[in-house]
Amino acid sequence: MNAARFHTMRAYVEGQLLEFWEDPESPFGWDAADLRSYVDGEAWVTLFNAVMLTAARSASQIGS
Repeated sequence: MNAARFHTMRAYVEGQLLEFWEDPESPFGWDAADLRSYVDGEAWVTLFNAVMLTAARSASQIGS
């Protein structure tokens, strides 16, 4: 993994500074197609993160 290619973003959430990184060539998503792509690519950590973000959303928001 080449950390130099990742885009660093910062945001405040409820007063806490949050810093996260995203690969501009493979943006993170959590709709049904994204989940399938993580399974197919065996990207288990990314799949877990997407599932956890999806868990609190209703079925109509997921895009199934």
